[in-house]
Amino acid sequence: MKKAKIISALIVFTLLSTTACKKGENDPVLSLKSRTSRLVGTWKLVNGSETTIDYDAGDQETSTSVTTDDGAISTNVFTFQDQNGSVTNTSQSFTHTLEYTFEKDGSFNYSDVFDGDSQIDKGYWYWSGKSKTQGLKKKEVVVITITETNDGQIDTYVGTAINIDGSFQLDRLTKKEMTLIIDQKRTKSNGDTFSRISTLNFEKQ
Repeated sequence: MKKAKIISALIVFTLLSTTACKKGENDPVLSLKSRTSRLVGTWKLVNGSETTIDYDAGDQETSTSVTTDDGAISTNVFTFQDQNGSVTNTSQSFTHTLEYTFEKDGSFNYSDVFDGDSQIDKGYWYWSGKSKTQGLKKKEVVVITITETNDGQIDTYVGTAINIDGSFQLDRLTKKEMTLIIDQKRTKSNGDTFSRISTLNFEKQ
């Protein structure tokens, strides 16, 4: 009986230690690697989508932008509706590749090639802490600080204060798959509203 209790305790401990790595809603239930170990490496965008809606209450005009990406081509459909209800649509497609590299030492690289124009950023990354007010768990959001940008001209940024240049909420992180989500909404006192919802899916290279 005592041996059986020890085995049961070991099983419970193992389950607790593996599921403790599950931070994102769609993380694997069981994982022998920590979220940091899974994140480290180079990730390439394979598909994604983003929708932004900008409403001007004064002029009663709505601008909607819907972008889809298959990892090689980015297509944007822009819709504008004026106060009379008249709708205008335009569509454009461009070549696009996007890669993120997270190193174990906390360094970070970003490569974005859009319609032949490239931008490469270098900097640092770290996990944000838990936030009860926003319903975020520890190690659910990655914070980025940029120290160098190269878009044909190199700009460097130095200083003693930490400047946050971006953050990513990781909805899913496995050994080979990563999903970033953005969900932003803003309402002004004059009735203007803006929303941005995006989902980007990456594969580890």
